[in-house]
Amino acid sequence: MRGMLYISDAEIERLVSMREAIDAVEEAFREYANGTAIMPPRSTIMLDSFGGSISFMPSYLRRAGVVATKIISIYPSNPEKGLPTTAAWLACNDPETGVMEALMDATYLTALRTGAVTGVAARYLAPKDSRVAALIGCGAQGRTQALALDETIKLESLRIYDLSKERMSRFAMEMEQRLQKG
Repeated sequence: MRGMLYISDAEIERLVSMREAIDAVEEAFREYANGTAIMPPRSTIMLDSFGGSISFMPSYLRRAGVVATKIISIYPSNPEKGLPTTAAWLACNDPETGVMEALMDATYLTALRTGAVTGVAARYLAPKDSRVAALIGCGAQGRTQALALDETIKLESLRIYDLSKERMSRFAMEMEQRLQKG
């Protein structure tokens, strides 16, 4: 039996492109639509006395041969403690033996997946000549949604809004550097 692999957020960000994420999400949607995916409802523990929750989301994609359980915590007051609101992990198991093969930090992966869903939607629903998009919210998910839109519709202009003018300004400067140019 080989050892369990640990994959960090930084490694995922370095190794998985937005295009790969969009393609993977599209394939997962296809499996779900074809009935070859098992994805029971999430199970959530509400920790009211701490102002947070932890959810467990198991899934199995038969065609891909992937069994994984996402564990995600959501604590809205964490930023006041210098911690992220959301943290997530993904446990990947061998479907034949049940042995855990990898534990992945899934905080970035969650944002990447959310962005990739936007990319799949834009791939099929946006007019082919679209060049302008708008985003409300300039956090981690807004960042990956902007990257996914740029990957699928080749943005010329991105309109953004956030309740925090400072976050909106930082986001605009970052996206100016990261989004594809003409």
